Amino acid sequence: MDATVALCPLHPEQPAEGTCSRCGTFLCEGCRRWQVGRMLCLRCHTVALGEKPSKRATLALIFATVGFIGFVPGLVGLVLGYQELAAGRGASPRRRLKSPVTLQCHS
Repeated sequence: MDATVALCPLHPEQPAEGTCSRCGTFLCEGCRRWQVGRMLCLRCHTVALGEKPSKRATLALIFATVGFIGFVPGLVGLVLGYQELAAGRGASPRRRLKSPVTLQCHS
């Protein structure tokens, strides 16, 4: 074998045909597995099939969801607050508040 050819760690007599897209391990044709268009080693393929998401990933999803849910009610609160202020001043909540125009008659 040529010293510049990468070899499979599980089958050192086989040249590597690629690397695992998750961990970077060299893979021969017999060791590689495909999942969603990605080449994976046996270990990473098994992990990808049955592993639960990490605590950090779960926490990130929770914070992202809470942040989005908190943002939407905040916007609704602003709109309702504006409508309440507009209604309290006697204006239609859908119209912008305008200053009253006073007509003066000179005789």
